[in-house]
Amino acid sequence: MSDKPQNNENQEQEKDEKKQKEGHIKIQIGEKEKEKDEKEKEKDEKEKQKQEEEKKKKEEEEKKKKEEEEKKKPKFIENVDFSSFDLDGYISNYVGHTRIHRLIYIAEHSRVHHMEALRMVLHEIKNTLNTQLYMDLMSRFQEELSGTVPFDQDWVDDTLAKATQEYDTLDTQLKLGKQNLIKGYFLQEIGFTKPEHIIDMCLNVILASIEMKSYGHVISYVKATQNKTTMKLEAISGLAKLDSKDFRTAATKFLHISTHIPFDYPEVISPQDIAIYGTLCALATFRRSEIFEKVLQNESFKNFLEYVPEVKQLANDFYYSRYLSFVNILDSLKPQLLLDLHLGHHVEKLYSQIRSKALLQYFSPFVSLNMKTMAKDFATDIDSLEKEISLLIAEDEMKAKIDSHNKILHSCKVDIRSQTFKDALGKGETYYRKTKSLLLRANLLRQNMTVRVKKQKNARNANIAHQMLAMFGRRF
Repeated sequence: MSDKPQNNENQEQEKDEKKQKEGHIKIQIGEKEKEKDEKEKEKDEKEKQKQEEEKKKKEEEEKKKKEEEEKKKPKFIENVDFSSFDLDGYISNYVGHTRIHRLIYIAEHSRVHHMEALRMVLHEIKNTLNTQLYMDLMSRFQEELSGTVPFDQDWVDDTLAKATQEYDTLDTQLKLGKQNLIKGYFLQEIGFTKPEHIIDMCLNVILASIEMKSYGHVISYVKATQNKTTMKLEAISGLAKLDSKDFRTAATKFLHISTHIPFDYPEVISPQDIAIYGTLCALATFRRSEIFEKVLQNESFKNFLEYVPEVKQLANDFYYSRYLSFVNILDSLKPQLLLDLHLGHHVEKLYSQIRSKALLQYFSPFVSLNMKTMAKDFATDIDSLEKEISLLIAEDEMKAKIDSHNKILHSCKVDIRSQTFKDALGKGETYYRKTKSLLLRANLLRQNMTVRVKKQKNARNANIAHQMLAMFGRRF
């Protein structure tokens, strides 16, 4: 009897152990399945993330391609008549790479001169070793050039061979110099042994930097000349300041260029450019007195202005308040300036500043002004003029109020003359009272009349003394 219960207990224990084992196995299987599911989820998430990244990458690449295609497309300036622009006369002032880049800029911005400028620039490129630029332009403007300007494969092959040969020669010289470790080998090889040679080297680096539009390098190499200032360096500094929109400093740089020696730097800038850049930057930023002193009375700069008589007339008209002529000259110059490689991007801002200054100068002597007369003198309609003046008032540049109904502009500024008279009269009255008080005191002392009042006593006598002094114009 005792064996049977024991057997039953053993069987139950075995069953329990078996159940526990099965439970552990199930738990382990569940955990493994869970781990497997998690791994699969992670894998799926990684795949999704990878797909999303690839999708974003493709979108970015497509976006970049579109942007590059947009950049390659000509950005023609509309609503401006370029028919009067003399392309041949303008481009004859330049040589070398700046001639090429200026022609490309004109081809990109003037619909009228697009094809002519393209033909000219492709012809100019063939005088260089720049096969890459030639192929880029032929590819970029393939539709316009097909049938009119064929692709010159022979020139490309010959030029590439010449360029490779020149590269190999220079590379051999470089390796030879490194092997020999001769101090100053490179400078002596090219003849850079004098300060003048160092300046020439700096100018060459500056020239390359201008073509790459890396004006930070331009400024660095200008400083590297260690005050060995030349007219070319002044002009280059002016271009760098113009690019950074520091118009006042740019004007100062251009105005400092001397003409004791004839200015000749067609690789970068012409004398006409110096006259135009210097005058426009000065008109936009200088005071009226500075324009007279630094522009119109500047003997060196006068020689540059002779190259562009209309710009000289522009400066004179601004200073002598001949506004209608001034506005007409500005409008006639605009097409040429918009096609200028260095100035084109700044024309609108410069014109806005110059016109604002002219409006302020025109209104300055008036207390009130009929806007119809003003609109006539500035060759515009009243509504456009009212918008311009409203902007000046909003920016706190002009102290005035507009009577829109009667089209009258009223000055809000203080009348300096009348205010000065008021201040003078007020100071006169103060001086008169003080002098009278001093004379009264002197007379009282001369007559040995003094008033002494003890504290909290003789209050009545003190009041009488105050009344007496008040009668003579002085009250304590």
